[in-house]
Amino acid sequence: PVLSRRFLYAKKVLSKKKAEINSDSGLCIKVPDLSIFFEIVANSVLKEPTGSLVEILAESNIRRGLELVREFLASGHTSADYALKTYLLNGEYVFPQHEVFKGSILGQYKHYREETAQIINIFDSKLGINNLQLLRYTIMSALSNMSASPAYEGTRVDDICSDLHRIGVSETNVLHVLSDLYKARFINSTDRMSLKAESIIIPTRLGGYVVKKLSTRFMYYEMCLLDTNIQDEECWQEMRKLTETIGDSHKTEERMQKRIQRLRRFAKYQTDKEKQWIEMCKNAKIEEIWGLENFKNSIVDIEQDIRRIGRSSRYQLEI
Repeated sequence: PVLSRRFLYAKKVLSKKKAEINSDSGLCIKVPDLSIFFEIVANSVLKEPTGSLVEILAESNIRRGLELVREFLASGHTSADYALKTYLLNGEYVFPQHEVFKGSILGQYKHYREETAQIINIFDSKLGINNLQLLRYTIMSALSNMSASPAYEGTRVDDICSDLHRIGVSETNVLHVLSDLYKARFINSTDRMSLKAESIIIPTRLGGYVVKKLSTRFMYYEMCLLDTNIQDEECWQEMRKLTETIGDSHKTEERMQKRIQRLRRFAKYQTDKEKQWIEMCKNAKIEEIWGLENFKNSIVDIEQDIRRIGRSSRYQLEI
């Protein structure tokens, strides 16, 4: 409702105001009524499925929702001239969901870096420890799985520390990861206080969405790929060469195929990481909660999104 009123106000302010816009291709677009831009934005951001995405990313926080939309409107990932041209020709246009997502998350930055983005990388714990790289993803998956039980009332922080200590994960590293997840609004404490050993934590709607849904979408998964420290030399060299090929290619279809190839190589790297973790959990006899094949099971959804992108020529042109 807040965004809807803001867009309505913007439309009134810009109503009947004309403009000439020079597009990136050199064409001059004559716009008889600038208010149509906010008609396009409203139809793109407020309606499904993008509306739900923005709502979840904002975590029901109005201020954050406004911030995300402002980043989208001001970002270099928004093809405003193309949107206006298409609307004037066809009478309608909706920004693709991935464009809204990239604009909202990346803002003025071309590439994803956790330090400057609006959402953290779930696939890299940032601990610099080889077998703990997936610890954010592992903890969020475990909490999300546990919260599916109707009787679930939360998980104590010291219980997590105790379990993971059995496979050699220090309390310091567990608390570091939990603190990152807490700051990112992926988890919350039931008393809404800062985290401590006695805290009871629960996954938020945002945290559950990221680990179960968003982590399997090309638009977020590729962002995380570019921000993750690849600790296997062979994998790093393969992905480096693919990245160079992508940068050198001027053919959209060829570039997309190389991006898909790079994504699949990254998925194999993560699958190998998860196998190592599961083996550690089996040896410590805590596999029932912490040693599930969460990422391996997600591969099916990742591949489904990759195939959808491969079939969509429109997506290939606009991604």
